[in-house]
Amino acid sequence: MEPAIRYAPTADGVSVAYYDEGHGAPLAVLPTIPWSNIQAEFSHFGFHPALAASFRLLRYDVRGAGLSQRDVTDFSLDALQLDLDAVLTRAGVDRVSLYGEANSAKIVLGYAAAHTERVEGVVVW
Repeated sequence: MEPAIRYAPTADGVSVAYYDEGHGAPLAVLPTIPWSNIQAEFSHFGFHPALAASFRLLRYDVRGAGLSQRDVTDFSLDALQLDLDAVLTRAGVDRVSLYGEANSAKIVLGYAAAHTERVEGVVVW
């Protein structure tokens, strides 16, 4: 079964699509930029349901892709960190572990450096 899609407004006014699935310690798995489609991935990639079985899994579509707002022009590192911050805030997550791979690793590292009070752990690949 697909998770419920929700939307989080960013500080710069972009609507970011996300889901919040499972129970346990919060884990945000960031999208691999520039591609993401959270609606399709949950049913096509077996590791997302597996993660949601052990963690509170937070996934989102990056601005400009998937179900998130498409008509955006700012894809700077600061703007991409606003997407993550909006999802965590809307989901009510105070502390989270972050996972990022490829292009999203820079978002994880930048966010963790700027928001040490919110980040429990970091995994980059």
